[in-house]
This record gives sequence, structure tokens and C-alpha cells, in this order.
Amino acid sequence: MLDVVSSWEAFEVINKGHVTLEITSRLRGGNWELVATASFGDILDSEQEVQPSVSESAICSAMSWKSLDTVVFRLLYALDAQIACKEFQDAKKER
Repeated sequence: MLDVVSSWEAFEVINKGHVTLEITSRLRGGNWELVATASFGDILDSEQEVQPSVSESAICSAMSWKSLDTVVFRLLYALDAQIACKEFQDAKKER
């Protein structure tokens, strides 16, 4: 878990924002799944309110068990790709 926490912290420092992770369960086709959704955004105030700018979800089912650290790393990579695309689009608009 230390690797996850360290990577999460580094991600927030490098990207100057905050990651929120929400995990919910759902019953789908008679099987339980966990749905992990990560959002990234800017911290708006001292109450740690976050305005999400990108988000990504991953589903863990009985057919594809994953460890929680694998899910978190996959979500961080996906958020990073979305942040990069958003930065490229913003830079393109400024031209």
C-alpha cells in the first residue's frame, strides 16, 4: 500500500491538483462488481473542495479480479493521459 500512497502523492504534486477515489459495488447479471472511479481536479478552497477536470472508471468483477493497487495505478495512468490531452488542447487553443 505504501507504493500506492507514494505514487498518489507524487501524482498530485506533479499535476498540482487532487485525486478523489470512489469505490462502489453493484450487482450485474447476478454477479457483484466493484466500480472504482477516480477524478482529478483543482482544489478550490481551504475546505478541500475539488472541481474535477477529468475522471476515469475501472470495473473489478469475479471474472477479472484485480488487486486494489493495480486498479489505482491503472486509474492514475488513465487520468495522466487525460490531463495531457487536455493540456495539449488548451495549448492548441492559445495559438
